[in-house]
Amino acid sequence: MSLSELDEVITEGLKEYVADPQVSVIVKKFGGRKFVVLGEVRMPGVYRFVENVSVLEAIALAGGFVKYAEQNNVVLVRGDINKSPKVQVIKVNACSILYQGAVCGNLMVQQGDIIYVTQSLIGRLNDFLTDTLRPALEDMVDFFVVRSAWRWQGGQHRN
Repeated sequence: MSLSELDEVITEGLKEYVADPQVSVIVKKFGGRKFVVLGEVRMPGVYRFVENVSVLEAIALAGGFVKYAEQNNVVLVRGDINKSPKVQVIKVNACSILYQGAVCGNLMVQQGDIIYVTQSLIGRLNDFLTDTLRPALEDMVDFFVVRSAWRWQGGQHRN
């Protein structure tokens, strides 16, 4: 049942006791056991927690690494992020697990864990070039094309 459906059910039930009831349903806490995989994976999101899932298995559930994932710098945040002294931030090196057999680094996921796959320097540079620099260069090229066209059509130009 969705929140809006629950809202309607409660509103209808209250009409017998209250004239024109105004009901708002708000989620204060999500139930169930879950973990989160974010960052440079194919399907970032919230996943249902099951026993005996490792960090690499969790990343696999999220579709695996994308092109610019920094596989040697996966961050595991463990604990209640609202209580910072109890939060652990653990670096997981997926490269050493996958290519060197360092399975002791492949930690088991716990309920509430957040797994964040960082983006590589090349990926950040690619984003900068495509998102920031390319539009600026395209604007400059457009300006010079318009200026050249204006000159060819007999516009005046002062040197």
